[in-house]
Amino acid sequence: MTDELKTTQAVVIPEVLKETKEKLAFVKKEAMSAFIVPMNYFGVRGPWSPWDIDKLESIDTDDFTKLISSCIFFYEHDPLVSTAINKLIDIAINDFRFEQNSLSDNEFKVFQSMEDELLDFARDMALEYLLSGLVIPEISYTQVNKDKLKRRGIKKYDHLLLPTSMWIRDPTTIKIQVPIMSNEPSYFVIIPQNVITFILSDGTYPDGTKDPGLFAQLQAQYGDFIAKIKAGEKQILLDNPLIFRRKVKSTSQYPTPYLKSALEALEHKRNMRRMDYSVAARVIEAIQLITLGSDKFPVTEEDADQFSAIRDQMTWRYSANREVERVFQLFGNHTLNIQWIVPPVDALLNDSKYKEINGEILYALGMGTMFLTGEAQRSGSASAELSTIPVTRTMETFREEILDVLEDIFFEIADQNNFSDVPDIDFKPIQLNEYAVWTKGLFDLYNSGNLSRTTLSEEMGFSFEDEIATRKTETDEMKAMGVDEFAPQAFTPPPTNSNPNAPKAVEKPVTKPKTTPKPVNKA
Repeated sequence: MTDELKTTQAVVIPEVLKETKEKLAFVKKEAMSAFIVPMNYFGVRGPWSPWDIDKLESIDTDDFTKLISSCIFFYEHDPLVSTAINKLIDIAINDFRFEQNSLSDNEFKVFQSMEDELLDFARDMALEYLLSGLVIPEISYTQVNKDKLKRRGIKKYDHLLLPTSMWIRDPTTIKIQVPIMSNEPSYFVIIPQNVITFILSDGTYPDGTKDPGLFAQLQAQYGDFIAKIKAGEKQILLDNPLIFRRKVKSTSQYPTPYLKSALEALEHKRNMRRMDYSVAARVIEAIQLITLGSDKFPVTEEDADQFSAIRDQMTWRYSANREVERVFQLFGNHTLNIQWIVPPVDALLNDSKYKEINGEILYALGMGTMFLTGEAQRSGSASAELSTIPVTRTMETFREEILDVLEDIFFEIADQNNFSDVPDIDFKPIQLNEYAVWTKGLFDLYNSGNLSRTTLSEEMGFSFEDEIATRKTETDEMKAMGVDEFAPQAFTPPPTNSNPNAPKAVEKPVTKPKTTPKPVNKA
């Protein structure tokens, strides 16, 4: 062996041995860690490592647009969700109470004439608040002429500036930017491509349909918007102080929809229903097995006509009209056997599997069956007052947000029309107590002098002015007809007739009995 070869071996072999030992140590380390954390050759963690959480990925809750789409889907398809949301809106958005303050009667009538429109707008805002959590109200004010004011019951004014268009902007077209210099985020509208095409073509839709009237209206009311679109902008900053959001977390600028915590349970319920559909489809497509013969009486080639006879009978039954009875009457020998092969339907017929998942959905919504149906799951185990506390607070929260928008509308109307003041507006109290307890409280307030007759009548569903007028009419008619105002009661003296025109009873003279005078003693 030459000196050069010895030198090479002395240098290379230790390096190779060192590298081999390092690889073996690395493999040994990875093999040991495989018992603790499943890892592949490249060191990527497995799906069940301690750093990961087992979660359902069917609904992407980080994508706000997909999140809203899921909430809308279950609102439209799940009866439990739709009933809960609709009931919250129907109870919360009941009626308005107006305070006139220093407004004149004519000015006050202007605000009162808008009650129905404002109630519809409030319901739209409440629905959007519960579905997406992002409410972007848009109000357009235009001049209303005298003829249209008369239809509202307003006769004094020739024209007024009133809100003629109140609507909610689609939250899926909104992009929210994190604030930098303040706590108020910036809202941008992402303009859909079909709107851009419509504006750039001066009122022509992508399919070629023309609508010059709408384009002219957009130019008149939203001239700045049209100019920005024609300048090439696809996102426009919203200058809208009326926007409000529901439960914004510090980790996201987007709100939390009311149904978000219930989405996993709703998807699980949807999968269970899909299983029921699959079982039902298999029941409908069940197999009817017809056999002839047995081990003691086998069917031979000579008996093949028996199969044809059974088949002909079945064919005739299926091709006959609907007047034939539904019970099949087939004729065959004693070896004929007919069986239905169907999958097990116990899971399909048993509805208890939905009880637990429906309970989870109700927990996520913060309400119980007492609120939805008025019945407890177990007799005497629920309190109506306690079960309505969470939902009452939910309703009060979005009512406060909605009232802020309505008050802004009133201030704008008063400012544009030079009114002396604005009215106070509020919703009527939410009534979720038992009817007997509620009415007793009303009459206790009335009897103690702390409630007016007008308010008492309104709370009971009547108009005090209408009732007074009706009572006066009835009293006049009863007096004219000579009818007593109050019906006589048993074991009570007859009522005094207050009708002056009624015939009076003739009084008989009272005769005193004759008495014999006593003799006078003159002693």
